[in-house]
Amino acid sequence: MKHKTKKFFCFLIGLFLLFSLIGYANEEVVTEKELAEEWFNKAKEATSQELKIEYYSEAIDIDPKYIDAYINRAIAYFNLKEYQMAIDDYTRAIRLKPKDATIYNRRGVSYYNLKEYQKAITDYTTAIKLDPTNALYCRNRGQAYFYLNEYQKAVDDFTKAIELAPQDAANYDWRGYTYQKMGEYQKAIADYTRAIKIVPDKASYYNSRGNAFYSLGEYLKALADYSRALEFDPQYAWAYNNRANTYVKLKNFNNKAVEDYYQAAVLFLEQKNKNQASSCVEKIKELDSSFYLLEKLEAQLKE
Repeated sequence: MKHKTKKFFCFLIGLFLLFSLIGYANEEVVTEKELAEEWFNKAKEATSQELKIEYYSEAIDIDPKYIDAYINRAIAYFNLKEYQMAIDDYTRAIRLKPKDATIYNRRGVSYYNLKEYQKAITDYTTAIKLDPTNALYCRNRGQAYFYLNEYQKAVDDFTKAIELAPQDAANYDWRGYTYQKMGEYQKAIADYTRAIKIVPDKASYYNSRGNAFYSLGEYLKALADYSRALEFDPQYAWAYNNRANTYVKLKNFNNKAVEDYYQAAVLFLEQKNKNQASSCVEKIKELDSSFYLLEKLEAQLKE
């Protein structure tokens, strides 16, 4: 009897120890998850992209399947223009979540920024298949087709984006720009006009429409649009440059053209665009070689 009691007592002790170990193991798992989350939250609050990357990496080291940490670290890499590193993290996230359209789109944007347009198109296409009602994915793919000079495919994607999001001015702007590249200037003007109706204070839309009018030889309309662009953005170098070109076409406005080329040159220099600034200086020389600020501009070009 004593022997049985002893065995039963030992059994209870063993059972207690077993449950204690199981509880301890579970406690360790929970602790690791919480620790990974702590690093994740710390990364979200970090003020620099470098710190974010460091903290998300800590979270990933603890939990290698922490998908949100991969995505957020990719965003931080993207913000630092380290696009290949971003792609690597999005690829890891896709392995963990292969049916998430947003990850394919983001990886596509990274490829796009590396000018790997065909790879971007592949990712955008997958995103569209997973979420066919997302206008942004269509526009993104259209932009990639645009830079591959596949203009009709780009137009088709921008048209689909417009169908899905008719109040997004950027869709009209991109389709207009594509029509312009195709030489279909009236269609481009119609799209820029739609974009302006949606966002009436965006300088680039007026500048783009002005370019289309200019290409059609409708110089007064072009002039009005460039001037309107400059009302909304007085630092718009291209609008000054384009208005100057238009003054030249209209004849008898050389003084105004020179003034605009000068303003454009100054702004291009501020933007470190010496090639375009140099082009403006050459045009000033052609119109008025004695322009009193010409030497100053030439000196700045040599700096």
